[in-house]
Amino acid sequence: MRFERDAVIRMRDGVRLFANVFRPDDGAAHPVVLSVTPYGKDNTPDRIGMFFMGLAGVNFGKLKCSRWTGFESPDPLFWVDAGYNVVQADVRGMHKSEGRAGAWTPADAQDYAELIEWCARQPWSSGAVGLCGVSYLAMSQWNAAALRPPALKAIIPWEGATDLLRELGYQDGVRESGFVSLWWNNRMQRGHNRRFALAEDFIRERDARPLDDE
Repeated sequence: MRFERDAVIRMRDGVRLFANVFRPDDGAAHPVVLSVTPYGKDNTPDRIGMFFMGLAGVNFGKLKCSRWTGFESPDPLFWVDAGYNVVQADVRGMHKSEGRAGAWTPADAQDYAELIEWCARQPWSSGAVGLCGVSYLAMSQWNAAALRPPALKAIIPWEGATDLLRELGYQDGVRESGFVSLWWNNRMQRGHNRRFALAEDFIRERDARPLDDE
């Protein structure tokens, strides 16, 4: 497997996103499995989080993943062994990527579409791109697919919410008071690129909008 760390992909507004590229070492062109994460493409694997979830009683069963596997991301070794390239990028404003970070913003969706087309143009790519990931990485797939980038052939989303108001911010009308704060404070605020201000305060915006609005 060939591994390129911190490939630079420039977006329409000049912002640079950073990605890791894993590919078969055979000189051939292969389809691409792409994921875009706010949790750090280099945070692999998230054994601390898994350790504490285990202490809390979560039974994972028997897990086998390579040391390149990021939180909620596809395992590069599995997919490269299956004949795919794997690209994992930091979302706008998170970790190494530039720009102002938000949560599932229209700019993020447009970035994702541009990343798809970038992958399709590379000499090691067959031109076909699929998306894969869990939770945040599932929800961002739906937003990117709605833009219909030409090179996108498949998505593999699972464990994602489709309605941020009813399924994340207010579960069946009741304000969520545990997970959302933990996620925003520990994952998003801590992980954002300190050179750029956050585009939003998710908790404050959630609390100000208990009902549907524009």
